[in-house]
Amino acid sequence: MLATFALWIALQQDTVDPCAELRAKVAETYGFVPHALEGAERKAAATAMDAFWTWARAQGDPIVPCLTEALSADDADPWFRFDGTGLLLEMAPTEASKTLAARLLCEVDLADVDPAEWLRQLLWLGGGDFDVTRAAERWIAAERTAFVPEHFLTLGPIEGALLLYGCMDESRATPSLARLAADPGHPAREMAIALLTLQATPESWRALGALDLQTLPAELRESVESLCRDGPQRPDGEPQVHASREELRAALRAQRDGRFVDGEPLSPRDFVLNALRELRAEDVELLRAARRRRATHLSDETFYDYQQDTFMIQVLTWSEEFFAK
Repeated sequence: MLATFALWIALQQDTVDPCAELRAKVAETYGFVPHALEGAERKAAATAMDAFWTWARAQGDPIVPCLTEALSADDADPWFRFDGTGLLLEMAPTEASKTLAARLLCEVDLADVDPAEWLRQLLWLGGGDFDVTRAAERWIAAERTAFVPEHFLTLGPIEGALLLYGCMDESRATPSLARLAADPGHPAREMAIALLTLQATPESWRALGALDLQTLPAELRESVESLCRDGPQRPDGEPQVHASREELRAALRAQRDGRFVDGEPLSPRDFVLNALRELRAEDVELLRAARRRRATHLSDETFYDYQQDTFMIQVLTWSEEFFAK
């Protein structure tokens, strides 16, 4: 009799759903549209989300599979997908979690999020070689802005898109931009073409050469035609401080890895002049990797540095063969 009862208890335990409590708490906590809340409602929702995070943290690792399952559900609450993604990345920053986070963040309602924080998370993921193409395509067409208070910087559609596309590997970014640039009806076609000129890959050069530019504003059309026809114009003059190829590569490796270089850094002009004298075709990938790392930072300096890196890559990769008819 006792053995039978023990077996019954064991069977009952086996049928208990370990994720039921999490699903219940998610249902209690979420289900609202953030931008529709005001005053006391917003405060109450924030308090409830804080309580949910505190409870989940207290459960530790065993709750992570349940959290992942809830976030992956087809009918998951949209705001829970955004807020819960942050919790998942905090509790389990694994490759699988980051892949899921990249997908969910790309789908979030932009009206409900702080655009700067949304961009910050996506740039971190994109710089980690996760696909944020969908987010870049949404941002470039959304006509939204993001304010970065620590740098007193406002990012518009093209600045945000430059970072989102710029932090990704060109094998992802170039095809997306080429597709938007080739679509005469796309609302962000002009921005996509401008950003495509920055990719400086064989595929992007060929895509630019194949575009019908006649409907573009004169300034953009002439700029693209000149770049394709003549290539970027090399600067004149000699560097004031000379650097070897290995010294330049060491600086680029440090930038790629987020490290500082020992010694006095070269001025931007000297770095460019030295790079165009010393770097070879096989160094371009390192230069691209350093540029991608730069694009993960939300600061005004990022755009100056990105432009400098892009110019060097354009000079080192452009060839009239890409535009041969």
